[in-house]
Amino acid sequence: RKKKVQLTAAWEWFDALSHEIPAHKKVLRLNFDETNIALYPGTVPGGSKKRKRGLTHSISPRQRTSRTKARGTFTWGALLCNVAPLQEALPQLLLLNERHLPLRAWRQVRTQLDPRFLLVRRPSSWLTTNIFIDYINQLGKILEPWKNTRQAVLLFDAARIHLQPNVI
Repeated sequence: RKKKVQLTAAWEWFDALSHEIPAHKKVLRLNFDETNIALYPGTVPGGSKKRKRGLTHSISPRQRTSRTKARGTFTWGALLCNVAPLQEALPQLLLLNERHLPLRAWRQVRTQLDPRFLLVRRPSSWLTTNIFIDYINQLGKILEPWKNTRQAVLLFDAARIHLQPNVI
């Protein structure tokens, strides 16, 4: 019930903002979300093995790794929009912990990566307000050619870093 109320409120807010857009512009809906992904997923269920008496039980492949690696994650942030030609140009955020991405590897990967990817190497793989601001600034540069015909409305969840005064 609570989530339904929150979702309804979010769309009502979006509708209200959409009515404020000048008549000569169309709405450009942008939705940003980030997720934390394990570098070493470890045990993954799904296999089975026959026993002598025909019974089966689940087995899982194992990946031997150190505790540090097993706890290693990266953050992937992505945008979705309602304009197909623009979707391919939108920036993707990859945020890695510097313990899991050595400086030399980071420099090499950055030169080979698609320019849409913002590869960030920091002491933590968690998204911060400053990184989010850099990401939004990069998005602003990409949206520059669309500013005369589209009005961007950026949607994101209510995570604390998204709601800081210098972000909004």
